[in-house]
Amino acid sequence: MAIPTSATAPPSPRPATPTAAATLLPRAQIYVVEPGDTLALIARKVYGDAGLWQQIYDANKDTIGETPDALRVGMRLTIPPKS
Repeated sequence: MAIPTSATAPPSPRPATPTAAATLLPRAQIYVVEPGDTLALIARKVYGDAGLWQQIYDANKDTIGETPDALRVGMRLTIPPKS
């Protein structure tokens, strides 16, 4: 039985390196509205600042509608990166 004299392992795949743009730009998140949520409460949960509710509303006017208080349980909101 012949034994190979030089056994080499195949090269391990290199982990994907994110592009510079992907590293620098935070991504939007999705938040599912829960019972009792308001835009201010969601802003406090995700940004730590209830005063940023308008930023969430502006990103979701098509989903929420003309009234910022018209949240419904289960509604999926896009949470943009904090600006």
